[in-house]
Amino acid sequence: MRQKRFMFLAASLMAAVVAGAVACGGETKTVEVIKEVTVEKIIREEVPVEVIKEVTVEKIVERPVERVVTQVVEKPVEVIKEVPVERIVTERVEVVKEVIKEVPVERVVIRTIEKTVPVEVEKIIDGRFGGHLKVVAEASIASLDSISTSGGVNQTIAGHIYDQLFNLGEGFVPLPQMVSAWTVSDDGKSYTMTLRDGMTFHDGAAVTSADAVASLNRLLNSPRGSLKQVTDRLTSVEVVDGMSFKWTFHTPYGLLVENLATMNLWPPVQPGRLASVTPGNEVLTDFTGSGPFKLVKWDPGASVRMERFEQYVPRAERADGHAGGKKAFVDILDWLEVADTGTRVVLLEAGQVDFVQTAPQDDFNRLKENRDLQIYPHPLGRTPLLIMNGHNPPFDDPLARRAVAAALDTEEIMAAYGPPELWRTCGVIWGCDTRYHTTAGLENYNQKDIELGKSLLAQSSYDGRVIDVMVPVDQSTIAPITQIAAPRLKAIGLNTNVIITDWATVAQRRNLDDGYHIMGTWGTSGQPLGPAGAFTNPGHYCKCDSDGQRALSDEFILATTPEEKFRIAEEKQILYYQEMPWYYLGEFFSYHVSSKRLRGYPGSMGEPAFWNVWIED
Repeated sequence: MRQKRFMFLAASLMAAVVAGAVACGGETKTVEVIKEVTVEKIIREEVPVEVIKEVTVEKIVERPVERVVTQVVEKPVEVIKEVPVERIVTERVEVVKEVIKEVPVERVVIRTIEKTVPVEVEKIIDGRFGGHLKVVAEASIASLDSISTSGGVNQTIAGHIYDQLFNLGEGFVPLPQMVSAWTVSDDGKSYTMTLRDGMTFHDGAAVTSADAVASLNRLLNSPRGSLKQVTDRLTSVEVVDGMSFKWTFHTPYGLLVENLATMNLWPPVQPGRLASVTPGNEVLTDFTGSGPFKLVKWDPGASVRMERFEQYVPRAERADGHAGGKKAFVDILDWLEVADTGTRVVLLEAGQVDFVQTAPQDDFNRLKENRDLQIYPHPLGRTPLLIMNGHNPPFDDPLARRAVAAALDTEEIMAAYGPPELWRTCGVIWGCDTRYHTTAGLENYNQKDIELGKSLLAQSSYDGRVIDVMVPVDQSTIAPITQIAAPRLKAIGLNTNVIITDWATVAQRRNLDDGYHIMGTWGTSGQPLGPAGAFTNPGHYCKCDSDGQRALSDEFILATTPEEKFRIAEEKQILYYQEMPWYYLGEFFSYHVSSKRLRGYPGSMGEPAFWNVWIED
């Protein structure tokens, strides 16, 4: 028994020696043993090993410089990688007869070298980035969906979240924003627009032509849509390819680009996944945009909070009004609702907010003396108008209307609008310093010539009847027009009856053909599409249309070049001064005010936009 156990152990030892020789890569030979032995068996199995690999790394180094410097450095970097190899595992088996062969096994370590170039990028440190900008909105915010909900304050705030196809540059000239290029067909009946590359929505989805077309159709098909000039002539807006889309009109139309660029940062481009399934009269609740700011939270009745959208790709051009490269510098942008106008100013003076949109007129003189504040008068302003009722003789006669205009001193009336910073005399009916600024016909503006007025009135059909002059004393920006004009009207021979009343009464009486003779009101100057519709509506309470003005407006709508449009606008102004449908007195200006910590604000654009602005302590 002991001998048998010894022989078994000897055989086991011999098998172990043979297996060791195999593992160490000894010579190959064949040995036959016919006995019970313990052997080692080679089993191949994949196991992970470490492999060194060189890869590319990118290192960001921040240095306070004003340029980007790229340094290329080649340097091997060791990386661990798993590969399959062979492993020897011992397993105990019992056999009657087995041929054992010494098999050389080679252990292999795979080493992979990949040459890469680590790039050091020096990031420009720009001191304009950062900060929290607090803005008091001019009114309560009804919605951030500026297609379903109109109103300047809603459009302006939403215009920071949504981007636009076109924006207005300095001088209120339409410039491309989301659009990289566009063409107009020779017959003026189609426009093809191509979007620029690299734009994404705040949810990471790429902006495509399908998004633009869905947004436009949502707007144009809305019962509340305000682009009737477009829809009346439009056949379709359709996708051409991933980045291009086409407008097709059934008649030549030359105002499309002007329709798509507004002072209030409107209309928006919204994600097609929302715009395509939501009618324009239904309010969106998902305010995903592609603009330079991203919505964080809207607390209705209190505030809207936005943050800089880090993935926004601005245009390469310099900032130009609301157009050009839009760079969001501030980290956080808050729009606050403060009902009391006096409280708004108190918050600004206390340093608790940075900007007040449309500050109170009564506070202007005091605020401008504060060296810590900056005033921004509205560049277009309001346009006081003296209306002569063309339905009611003698003002159905152009000579009688021209007699009134000849006698008036516009500076005398405009001085009622406060300090000189808030008003100016201006006879350009499209607004001074705008794209249609022209001096044509201005020899008939601000003549302040009583004798000429008498002469023209004498040549007119005026028969001495009583002329009702309306003065609504509850409208502080309208009452001065007729109140100050009244003595000059009497001086040229009009038998005036000055009626001191309220605005509600004027609004009722002006809808009657014989409800008044002379009244005042105001509009907004500088409307880019003003020439398209001015003096063409026979239903207006002033009866201030004419066949000549309608013909020019039709021609303006068909014009496809800026030069053609300017020529027509100029001809309309010349005709205006010949017919004098109303008298355009000048412009007065509302204003915004901010802390002087705010830098870069484009005060020449009227409505606020807070890209390209920063806070400097």
